[in-house]
Order: sequence, then C-alpha cells, then structure tokens
Amino acid sequence: MRALFVGRFQPLHLGHIKAILEISKKYEVIVVVGSAQESYTIKNPFMAGERVEMLINEENFKNLNLNVIPVTDTNNHAIWVKYITSLLPKFDIVYTQNPLTKFLFEKDGFNVKAQKIYTNEDGKIYSGTNVRNEISNKHEDVWKKMVSADTYKFIKMIKGDERVINLTKQIQ
Repeated sequence: MRALFVGRFQPLHLGHIKAILEISKKYEVIVVVGSAQESYTIKNPFMAGERVEMLINEENFKNLNLNVIPVTDTNNHAIWVKYITSLLPKFDIVYTQNPLTKFLFEKDGFNVKAQKIYTNEDGKIYSGTNVRNEISNKHEDVWKKMVSADTYKFIKMIKGDERVINLTKQIQ
C-alpha cells in the first residue's frame, strides 16, 4: 500500500524527516515536491532539483521505498487532485497538515490523515519558514539543528544559506 506526502521542502527539515519515517512504517511513500516551478524567492529559495536531491540523498531514507516526484502547481484548485493523480502511481492514503489539501483530496474521495506536527526540544515547530527565518537572521547554530546533517551539508555546498540571506535583503 502507498501513502502520498506532499510538501515544498524549502528546505527538507527534521519535521519532514520524522513524518516520512513515521508514514514509512506502514506504507511505501510517494513524496511530491510541490511548487516545482518555484525557485529563487524568499518563500521558495531552492530549485526543484535541489529539493529532490535533499530527499534522495538523506541518509535517514536510505532503506526506504521512497518515490520522489516534483510537481508544478496548476493554480486551479478545481482540477488539482485530478492533476496530481494523473502524474503519480496509485496511492491509498494522503498525509497532510494543510487544510486545503485535506479538503480537496477528501472531496475527491481520498482517505486523508492529519500529519503530526513535530517540534524541537524548545517547542519550536519544524517548518521551512522557521528554517528560512533562522538562515535569514544568520542564526546558523539554530537552523543547523532544524535540518539533518545531510541537508545542512547540501545547503552549505550549494551556498543555499547565502541565497536565502541575499533574497531576504532584496525584499527589505
């Protein structure tokens, strides 16, 4: 049986990793890298290929049967679920935290489960927004703890942290 997990992975963080590992205990996981057409913006600084690399190079996922598929946005909620299902192998359940994603998939008859929200030891939610904010604020010691060692190395290698900082400067 397969589960669908949709995210932007801007960047891959420990919350994503914990969610995918939890789901993989019961299902083969199809990971959709959403908004694949978006990059070099403050909300979406990483290219689809970079986000896919973060996922497929993640040591925590080495023994998983994981399908990683980038998908561009349709910007049309009425057809979005049909668009997604036309691109992917069959799946049995959808995991999401997003209320709109939940609504759209349930409307089309899919079983949808709310994905748990994960926090660090200080109670801060693992989210791409929080990681990007910490990068923008040059709190490397903080954001480094919000991503895996593999993701941290990858972001540093591609100078993704510098990209986020520069994108933030451009909108100020």
